[in-house]
Amino acid sequence: MEYAMNISARIITVLLAFTIVASAQGLTLETEAGALRETIGNRTETAELAVKGTLNLADFEFLALEMKNLHTLDLSGTTVTAYKGVPTFTGRTTGKAGILPDYALLGLPLKSLALPHGITAIGNGALAGLDIKEIIIPATVTAIGERAFADCKALEKVSLPEATATIGEGAFKGCATLKSVEINGKPDSIAPNTFAGCHSLATILLPQSIKKIGSSAFNGCVSLASINFPAGLTHIGERAFNGTGLTEADLSGCGSLAMTGDWAFAGCSSLSAVTLPAGMTGIGTGTFFNNSSLTGAMLPESMTSIPDFAFTGASGDGNLLKDTAIETIGKYALADWSAVQVFTLPASLAKLEDGAMADWSALDSIKAGELIAVPVLGSDVWGNLDKSTVVLTVNEDTKNEFESTPQWRDFKIETNDTTTMLPAIKADTAPIEAYFNGMALTLHAPAAITAIQIHDTSGRSYLLPVSRNNDGTTACIDTSAMDTPVMIVRVVLENGSAASLKLYR
Repeated sequence: MEYAMNISARIITVLLAFTIVASAQGLTLETEAGALRETIGNRTETAELAVKGTLNLADFEFLALEMKNLHTLDLSGTTVTAYKGVPTFTGRTTGKAGILPDYALLGLPLKSLALPHGITAIGNGALAGLDIKEIIIPATVTAIGERAFADCKALEKVSLPEATATIGEGAFKGCATLKSVEINGKPDSIAPNTFAGCHSLATILLPQSIKKIGSSAFNGCVSLASINFPAGLTHIGERAFNGTGLTEADLSGCGSLAMTGDWAFAGCSSLSAVTLPAGMTGIGTGTFFNNSSLTGAMLPESMTSIPDFAFTGASGDGNLLKDTAIETIGKYALADWSAVQVFTLPASLAKLEDGAMADWSALDSIKAGELIAVPVLGSDVWGNLDKSTVVLTVNEDTKNEFESTPQWRDFKIETNDTTTMLPAIKADTAPIEAYFNGMALTLHAPAAITAIQIHDTSGRSYLLPVSRNNDGTTACIDTSAMDTPVMIVRVVLENGSAASLKLYR
């Protein structure tokens, strides 16, 4: 009898041990919303769990807070119902149906996850920090919340369904092994920080619905060598592509893009060529800062200034400003160029700010023959350059002024006999009509006006407000800021012709 009892006890012990092991490795159960804690009971050490039935906010908080060993979770047989009741552990009293709650599975060591059936949104931070390599997002999902997948260090591939209309800020931030992303929906923007820190991201195709790329959206994506820029793009935020692996930035098809944010393409060491859209009016501070491979950039005629640090540290392009309407070059905007020997200044240039062309290591010639007046200089424009070895080519009319102006006079100044300048002409015989209405000067030309430069008789240049008509042939200038009744106006047309007018108010 005693022997039989011992045998029975051993069998029970073995069966109990087997049950505990089986529970620790895998568990399948069915539950109702709000009852998951009770259903699981003392089996919270389970590593593999499949759930069927309904879940709500309270159930997800239980999973995140108490199921710390979960590495496999199958919720494909569940639906998410609404929650309204006493405050949960995190203090929430409501949860919406059909939405994976905010921070639902945050911090769990999950390596495999199947999401609930029919959800329409993935909440903020819902899956942040998981160890999943790949996940199937239900076709019903229309919105990805802020930081929804942030810091999923093992995530390698993501495909967003056709229903996706919104991708929240930082949704995939810090997913260091994420290699490819498919956006099959039609969101109108890539929010700030969406893919920031995704060092392995090499493949992504932006849908044509994208109009805005937010700040730091692709910051640090060093493996991203190319990207398409949708034609309807209107905004690129600051640092949007900072530190990426882009080799080219062709924005020529983005006709509605007026500006880029500050430092938008800074630190892209492989970026060698840039094309900006024809109607673009400007770029932000430091847009192409420290892009050591950059040798070419097509600037539109509509741009009149290069902001501070815009092209600092580039390899350089001696014809960057040739035939442009650039009037001002900002602080250190072209500093630390390493390859340019000959640089051409545009006829429209009126001012170079502090250090604008400092630390040029290869420069031996500046062509300034198109200038009709000496541009104003900031301090130390050509810092660390031995100007006595650099030839500055000017036209005969401006040579004396260049030779008497600080910084300019330190160059080896020469005149170029091949430089052709239209002589100053009277307004009543010029192909350009000019007349005043009070302080407003109106210019009318036979072709579109691409550049206007205004000086007084002492050589001072003025940057005055200018408005143009639709075809660019008429310009109206507010001259009220000038303290002289006599002015020299240089007008350059798109057909290559130019004229200088001496006008009296």
